[in-house]
Amino acid sequence: MKLIIKGLLILILSACSFKMGQAPKEKVFNTSERASYLVKRSKALRYRGKIDGSIKILENASLNFLASGNKKEFFLTNIQILILSLTNNKKREYEKEIKKLENFNQINDLKMDIPLTVAKAYFYNSKNKKRIALEILNNYELSHSIEDLKTKIYLLSIRFEISDYDVTNEQISSLGKKSSMYEKEYSKNNEKKINLELLSKASFNLGNAFIKKGALKKANYWLLKNYKINKNLQHYVKLIPTLTLLKNNYAEMGLDKKSNYYENLIKFYTEFLNSL
Repeated sequence: MKLIIKGLLILILSACSFKMGQAPKEKVFNTSERASYLVKRSKALRYRGKIDGSIKILENASLNFLASGNKKEFFLTNIQILILSLTNNKKREYEKEIKKLENFNQINDLKMDIPLTVAKAYFYNSKNKKRIALEILNNYELSHSIEDLKTKIYLLSIRFEISDYDVTNEQISSLGKKSSMYEKEYSKNNEKKINLELLSKASFNLGNAFIKKGALKKANYWLLKNYKINKNLQHYVKLIPTLTLLKNNYAEMGLDKKSNYYENLIKFYTEFLNSL
């Protein structure tokens, strides 16, 4: 009997030691789940300023979306790759890639003309053809009735960027009102998820537009809003340009204490990003 018990104990201990020695199994994803996982990883890298790595992972994600049969997400991911590459001066065959996506959109009847319009506008802007870029936006807006508030904010924000923030008072007022309206609309409805990246884009553009007008107090209002949004998002790389504008604005206003405060924050986040 003692021998039997001893034998059982040896078997149990052997089984335990075998399981402990095994490497933990990696989570198995299907192609659609893997694509979504890769998009999240790409965003995390982008927030830390690792653009090349972010683009590479997005390219992998797009292939996984295609393999899973999700043509819409495949298309949108490739548009995101183009815009991310254009806004960070990466070398690509943009004209060929845009043409391929145009054909893909048409063949699959995706009706995704807005993302293509944005990609084209950014492309011509990168070629210093701002007039053509703005005409592309104008032509789309004149020929389509845009009801979605998010789309209106997005297109108007891009117009600010392409115009180097040299926009009319009416456009500034319009973007400010739309952004505030969007924020209030979503704060009342808990079921809807607010797009903080969209508000970040709008608030940064409004801050720059007010700087262009010499209205530094109004600029600081939107830049401080932008700082809080990106801090909440943990979009660290975007904090530095915002903090730099705040530092410069307060220095110009003769508020050296505040200017020094933001200068110290710039140093902190720069060191933090370099440590990642």
